[in-house]
Amino acid sequence: MEEDPSLSVGQKEIVQLTFYCRDLKPYPFYEKIDPQIKMFIFNEEEETYKLYDTTDILLNDKNPDFQKKIKIDFYFNRVQPLMFEIHDLYIPYQLTQFHDPKVVRTTLGDIITSRNRTLIVDCYDKYQKKAGLLIIQAESSKKFSNSVFFRFRAEQLNSVVEGKKYKLNSYFTIGRYRTERDFEEVYRSEMIPDTEHPRWAPFTVTNEEICGNNRLQKIRFEVRTYQHGDKGEALKPMIGYTHLTLDEVLEKRRRDWELIRENEGGVHGEIHSVIHPIPQFVDYLGGGLDLSLTIAIDFSLSNGDVRKPNSLHTVVSYGMNAYQRAIKSVADILLNYDSSKQVAVYGFGAVPKFPTYKREMVDHVFPCNGDAKDPTVYKISGIFEAYESALRNVEFSHPSLLAPVLKKVIESSQKSKGSGSTIYSIFLVLTDGEIEDLPQVMDLIVECSMLPISIIMVGVGERDFSDLVPLNKSLSIKNSKGQFAVRRCVQFVALKEFKSDQDDISRKVLEEIPTQLLSFMCSEGLMPDAFQGEKNAEVLNFIYRKGL
Repeated sequence: MEEDPSLSVGQKEIVQLTFYCRDLKPYPFYEKIDPQIKMFIFNEEEETYKLYDTTDILLNDKNPDFQKKIKIDFYFNRVQPLMFEIHDLYIPYQLTQFHDPKVVRTTLGDIITSRNRTLIVDCYDKYQKKAGLLIIQAESSKKFSNSVFFRFRAEQLNSVVEGKKYKLNSYFTIGRYRTERDFEEVYRSEMIPDTEHPRWAPFTVTNEEICGNNRLQKIRFEVRTYQHGDKGEALKPMIGYTHLTLDEVLEKRRRDWELIRENEGGVHGEIHSVIHPIPQFVDYLGGGLDLSLTIAIDFSLSNGDVRKPNSLHTVVSYGMNAYQRAIKSVADILLNYDSSKQVAVYGFGAVPKFPTYKREMVDHVFPCNGDAKDPTVYKISGIFEAYESALRNVEFSHPSLLAPVLKKVIESSQKSKGSGSTIYSIFLVLTDGEIEDLPQVMDLIVECSMLPISIIMVGVGERDFSDLVPLNKSLSIKNSKGQFAVRRCVQFVALKEFKSDQDDISRKVLEEIPTQLLSFMCSEGLMPDAFQGEKNAEVLNFIYRKGL
């Protein structure tokens, strides 16, 4: 079975921020305030905040609704720290040196995942006294979707061009204007033979391709017919054309246009269209979707004796071991999108010796915190505490079996799916690579492909991971009954490829999560809140089949 093309959503999506303030406190001894917000983005290379953009200035307004909106690229697989300064421009210039702006620090992920995509946060002055509220609203990318779905059909095409009748073998092109009269072709359809009523296959184009992200720029739509001249040359006489803008076509999902010709009156055919913005990953995040993280850690003998310095599990005082690095790279990002911050942490391949949880033989689904009733911990600090607790209370053993803990994740996902909750599970597996039940794991991966689950497998250590690398081609995975996975849901990454660069680890390990999540949502016909009420079954089915 061939691997489908990668989803085109990528890692970057556009978010638009709108700003409001309430009950702003003026500078002491002044009654008025002229507010302006300055937005800063953290620069990783220089390790400082850099000015990104500013809002408009509102005069004498303690409750401003700023008109200027700020667009920013959103990347799921990285933390994007932001800082906002609320300045009072009413203060005379000579006093500004004594005036500190009201400052708010947050992340773009916190804004997007806030209730109704609206972050409400208190502002404080330099004396730590409450000085008002800052409200930041992230608009759904529905309005700024990176790609658009099109489906066109035509009716009653006129086969007579310049007095000559042609057999209609029609196709259409979409052109982007470079000047008032000059345009370049950005899309060409397939040819539909011998009909006045062609129905072309659906397709998608990006906003950048079709109009350079200028939604008011005109787009040229032409219908032509393939013909052979008297000498066998290819002729492409134009049946008709129309002009439109992206705003016009998105305003109404179904629209009709008349086809015209230069210097020829009358209508030469009609075009009927179905057009939709394609839902983006951020649309789901902003619609209340939670990402739930579960971690499974390999404590088998192949990792080496934890009491010796060459063990993969040896905890060092001057930094993190490989397992801790992998945990941090994933949890730092994913917990931004989990409202509960609760993480279930399991171990496998060892004999648990917790005071509250003991076994006489190797266990492949034991709680790293020693609590069989509740294996969840809080935030990344809780994950590290559970991990270190397990190191003190387990006896490394063998074999190393992954299927039992994967079954537990599947059971949990099935319950949440059946309850109608909006949870997508991320299962992080940390292993040195000696998984001894891969056939059983393959069976379960096929099952996972039908559930809201993504599996991230991180290979720790210098071992050869050639038996795990094929998991990246999840659509080629089939179970013992010969059934293939229906979508990609697995990614394998070898930690040794990244050495010590934490940011690179995060970006690589998480790069496929948005596309895997979108693939599941489309396969289930699940739309984000902003798209509810529209007839999108055709759109979702197309995205799912084509891998867009």
